[in-house]
Amino acid sequence: MRESAGSTAIEPLPAGRHRLDPTAVAASQRYRIDFAALDVLAEKGYAAATVADIITSARVSRRTFYEFYANKGECFVAVCALATRIMAEELDAATDTSLPWELQLRAHIQRYLDVLAAQPGAAYALTVQTFATPELRQAREAMFDSLLDRMRGLHQLARQQDRTLLHLPDDLLRLLVGGFDELLRTNLRARDGHSLPSLAPMMTRAAIAILQSSGTAER
Repeated sequence: MRESAGSTAIEPLPAGRHRLDPTAVAASQRYRIDFAALDVLAEKGYAAATVADIITSARVSRRTFYEFYANKGECFVAVCALATRIMAEELDAATDTSLPWELQLRAHIQRYLDVLAAQPGAAYALTVQTFATPELRQAREAMFDSLLDRMRGLHQLARQQDRTLLHLPDDLLRLLVGGFDELLRTNLRARDGHSLPSLAPMMTRAAIAILQSSGTAER
């Protein structure tokens, strides 16, 4: 999600014989395929998307595509896993563990929205178009669980820094992350991805209110 095929031109490898390292060649090819798949998924949806669309956008051969993936479904699932990893790296990079939990939470939410807004096509594909198959839904659940785990960690940090805070039921944290997810999906359906960062103050206030709310004493 740092650089998508739709937002940054990805140059094809030189034709014919060259002295490029085979590992670098394979990485470049897969990079272009993965981000092209996101663009195609965003533009056409899963049902209408084809391998031909992906390889045309990525500017690779059909043979190259099948060296990495057995079909479009496998490709889209792999791209979801890649996006989850990239987002985790982005959020980790935005974390200053010396700060109070509220500021860490604010930084996480702001960075999350900034990354999505920088790649609105990818954000739309991953948030709106990932309900088409059981495999894609499972990959989407993994993305959701990654964010839920991060919210759990922030809740634990909040309780460490403020001993008056009580334990919150996990379902309440799931409701919080699910509400964020639905809010983003609503905005992305309207193709308003670039405005996502403006949601940060509201999302931060909601998260702080819930994390500071009365929970239950752990037994």
